[in-house]
Amino acid sequence: MDGAVPGLKAATLDHAKRASTGNTGVFSFENYRHLLNRPTAGKGPSILQTMKASGVMSSGEVARMDTILRHAEVIQRTITLRINAGTLVDAPDMLSNLVARLIGANIGGATGAAQGAPLVMAGAVSRAAQKIADKIPTTKIMDVFIEASNDPKFMANLLEKPQTVKRKRELHRQINAFLLQAGLVEREESQGE
Repeated sequence: MDGAVPGLKAATLDHAKRASTGNTGVFSFENYRHLLNRPTAGKGPSILQTMKASGVMSSGEVARMDTILRHAEVIQRTITLRINAGTLVDAPDMLSNLVARLIGANIGGATGAAQGAPLVMAGAVSRAAQKIADKIPTTKIMDVFIEASNDPKFMANLLEKPQTVKRKRELHRQINAFLLQAGLVEREESQGE
């Protein structure tokens, strides 16, 4: 039975993810969050409330998932507005980098640019944060958000905007180590790059 619970959680969140992807292939965090939180069958509990009540997700996981999705929704809205206005996108934290990667994979088709065109990031984005985000396959970015809902410390790391170079390096090492341990990125064979 224990193996069924993670499978049920993954299948439910994957279904919501597919239902939140528009005809252009662009994923909407707003639709995803609303789908997970709106009452089912009119007045019934939401998907997240049902998963919490049945023990598939804890109260903490539900709260962290909602926090991550609210942040991601704001980031996506900001990025989309800036892209449509033709301005650079500044991604000050790892969550912003991940959202930019997720929507950037398909944003070209929605804006008339070449399909799969990468977003242009402002110089304020550290190369280390971008390198970590780039190692995560686009298909696994939602898994990072799910992991963040499971782990409060990882979620805090994703949302942190480090103020010093030392803290940036430390934070990037912590995030990279978590992603490696969770199997969301592969270990680099050569560290000399």
